[in-house]
Amino acid sequence: MITEIIYRDSFVRGSRWFATIFSLLGIVALFVPFDDFFAKNEGFIAKLLIVTLFLLISYIVIHIVAFAYHKIILCLKNDYLIAELGNGKKLHILFGDILSDELTKERTNIVISFNRCFDTQVDDYLIRQNSLHGQLVKKLLKYKKYTEKTLRKAIEKSLNLPSNVTYRNEEIDKLIGSSKRYELGAIAEIEGINKEHYFCLGLSEFNQNKAEISKRDYIVVLDKLFERIIDLSQNYPVYIPLIGAGMSSLGISDELILKIIIHTILLHKSNLYCDVYIVVKPDLKYPLEKLIDHA
Repeated sequence: MITEIIYRDSFVRGSRWFATIFSLLGIVALFVPFDDFFAKNEGFIAKLLIVTLFLLISYIVIHIVAFAYHKIILCLKNDYLIAELGNGKKLHILFGDILSDELTKERTNIVISFNRCFDTQVDDYLIRQNSLHGQLVKKLLKYKKYTEKTLRKAIEKSLNLPSNVTYRNEEIDKLIGSSKRYELGAIAEIEGINKEHYFCLGLSEFNQNKAEISKRDYIVVLDKLFERIIDLSQNYPVYIPLIGAGMSSLGISDELILKIIIHTILLHKSNLYCDVYIVVKPDLKYPLEKLIDHA
């Protein structure tokens, strides 16, 4: 999909350059006779072949240069338009940090996957510190937006708000953390530090102290997520990470995760009234060709 955009835009760009250059040559020809560039003894057919060959080579070279230029600009950019969603909204891929303060200057919605117990204890046992779940909890506590207790209450309050969606839950046998497990794809909406709202997505469940999700459940979660985004976004942009990336139980590559998320968004595009950004970690930008080929 991204490759198609690159080729299409590069072809259009090259064609415009080609037309511009030869329009300029047409103007120059008014003042400089091109016959001087040909030998006196060359016939009309020979001149025609030379001009045709010159035009063909020029056309190819200009398009190669345009494509190379477009690729270089693409590699320098961090934000790529992937598709029009309709309703005046667009789907982008953004290389960066989804928890960056740069994304919170305006009203935004940020999706972060949690386990289905929505634990708030970052101890590398329940929640890994380097996971987005762990990083978000640490950030909210660091800036004193919440204490661990008030964060837990805010999440539970959101999960139990009367709405058109009622999230079922069950009690499970768990030694630490919350023993209340919510249904697959449940979303708790909590306020962030500035103007952002976080959509905490119930993704995984514990199996012998390991967070897991099946491929089938993963597809269900994504479908539920975008159904709820339609209701919750309030037309503000939504930022989504590569949900499920790094989960060994899921066992699929980052490239395939990206492709699945894109196609899920496109399935719901007629009802989306917000711009959507898939946020990819910068260290995945270097193998951009691989990401492009699989997107």
